[in-house]
Amino acid sequence: MPLSLDEFICIGYTSKTFGNKGFIKVEPLTDFPERFKVLKRVFLFDEVTNKFKRCDGESLEFIVSEISITPESKIRISFKGFSTLNAAEELVGLFIFIPESEKWKRPDDSYYNYEMIGLKVINGNEEIGTITGIENYGSDNLFKVLLNGTNTEILIPDRAEFVYEVNLEKGFIRVELIEGFL
Repeated sequence: MPLSLDEFICIGYTSKTFGNKGFIKVEPLTDFPERFKVLKRVFLFDEVTNKFKRCDGESLEFIVSEISITPESKIRISFKGFSTLNAAEELVGLFIFIPESEKWKRPDDSYYNYEMIGLKVINGNEEIGTITGIENYGSDNLFKVLLNGTNTEILIPDRAEFVYEVNLEKGFIRVELIEGFL
């Protein structure tokens, strides 16, 4: 049975090779970059083909051989069977996924971005739309909200001044938007 992306979370991106012994530089896409220290296996996803890459023509699991994290938090990873520069080049430009069941527990008052997608947005007592995505331009996250009954999207900053309740179990966030926001 083919794997579904819904069963996984993305924790990184393979940006380029490093050295000639099969190491690949990783851009972490996680709030917990230290998670890389304990990785044993990962799944690599090719966004161009929209498929998981096969390690040896059969297995979808890539076994981690070695990981190094520099004092500047630069991550380098190598995989079993990919110990040369040429072999490692095959793995550049792929997203690193782990099964969702292996995600790290988040603090009680926080959430993973992917958990927010699809939540209803309630302004005061009125449901105004649905979160369709999350943007970040260097400061706070911005929830992309598709307003009900329209093709209009607005961005709501993930700040306490606007968002005062996130209820993942019931599937909504409650906001208080200032005049002129809608």
